[in-house]
Amino acid sequence: MKKLIFGLFLIISFISSVSACQYKVNEIYHEVEMGLYDSSGNYVGEPLILSNFSGGYQNIAGCGPLSIIISNPLSFDINVEINFTARHDGIIGWPQEDYLISRAITIKSFSSEQIVGDCPSVGGSRLLEDSIEYVITSPKLLIPKMQEVEKQKEICKICPNEKQCLDDGASCDLPIVCGSNICNPDNKCGTFQGCSQGKKLCNNISCLTPSIKKTEEAYLCDWECASGTIACNGICRNVSSKKIGQEYYCIEECKSGYGKENKCIRNPNVARNLLILFISIILLILGIASYFIIGAINEKRGRRKEKEIIKEAEEKAEKIISSAKNKLKRLNDEIEKSEKLKTELNSLKKGSIEARKIKKELEETNESIQKERIRQEEEIKNTLEAYEKRYSHRFVLDNKGYIRFAKGFISAGIGGYLHRWIYKNVHGKINDGYEIHHKDFNKFNNEINNLEELTPKEHQNKHLNRYR
Repeated sequence: MKKLIFGLFLIISFISSVSACQYKVNEIYHEVEMGLYDSSGNYVGEPLILSNFSGGYQNIAGCGPLSIIISNPLSFDINVEINFTARHDGIIGWPQEDYLISRAITIKSFSSEQIVGDCPSVGGSRLLEDSIEYVITSPKLLIPKMQEVEKQKEICKICPNEKQCLDDGASCDLPIVCGSNICNPDNKCGTFQGCSQGKKLCNNISCLTPSIKKTEEAYLCDWECASGTIACNGICRNVSSKKIGQEYYCIEECKSGYGKENKCIRNPNVARNLLILFISIILLILGIASYFIIGAINEKRGRRKEKEIIKEAEEKAEKIISSAKNKLKRLNDEIEKSEKLKTELNSLKKGSIEARKIKKELEETNESIQKERIRQEEEIKNTLEAYEKRYSHRFVLDNKGYIRFAKGFISAGIGGYLHRWIYKNVHGKINDGYEIHHKDFNKFNNEINNLEELTPKEHQNKHLNRYR
């Protein structure tokens, strides 16, 4: 009993230590333990289980023989010969004595039988547990003995950084520290489930905090720049901070909103207004000049000089008008250049808007792909959990999409596949060389009414004719 309690304690301690981590691997170790071996020394199975030791008695109330329960953990029926010693501790007038008891018994697979000894002559007797010896005589000779055997146990997985691999959801900087070998954009191990509160996904690379970058700080996504700044060529810059003549990186830095050759310029509309003002001044000058010319003509009152004075005034007016036309032409040239520059600026802004639109569509597509991957993984997880709950076994999904028993489960003729195991359990066997087909072609649907036994050729034709 003490050995049993100690063994249970070791098992509970081992399970607790392994369950402390998500990612595990199997470690091979050797242990000396009791087992059943055939005459060639081959290991056959676990030893018989002896329990419920009961002493005997003989008194005025009658006889109560000693007994013991023997359980067969093997998958086949066995015949057992067992010997053990019973001890009468003695009473007044009756000395202590030992007597040997031998029995032969048949025990079915995974069943138990009670062996009953003899009643003592008088008083009580007890079974000496250390004296028990047995041998299995059929279906073949099996002998219990202690021998070193190779075993496996689960231990926490060690990552390339020589430390225990981190579970999903733990903080990480590099994929090599995670058991999943995935360090997602939120700097957490495992499949990306979305950014932490207060953060946004940037270029499907990293989760960053919006509106946190100050002037002259570098950014990855334009929404990192704080209010009052503009995302410009990888650097956050102040809006409307550049004066006329100062160099700029992005046109939004200019207070005027206009630039040329990387320098801020005046609003071209100002030049147009100046032109109108200049023409008005010229007209005013012409009017004043005309007034004085007419006055001069009236003062001289000479008809003879009238034509000469008018001609002289006209010549002066023509010179003034010619000069005004030249200046007007130069101003028109400046206005034309300003309009071309404005057109180029609008074209650049339009291209920037298109680029941002394409970028947003790409981010939405990547997000849809990520959600679909998560949905598929959730479906696989739920399916495995449903079968594990139903059959009390752990299952895995192989690279062909079939559900299989996890390592440690052995059953002949099924190759570890759940659907073959279910079919064999219901129908009793699977013919040699035959395959089990899913009628609806869904490898997750392993209900018995969805399974049928086919030859490999029949199975192949089913799949070839599926879409015809």
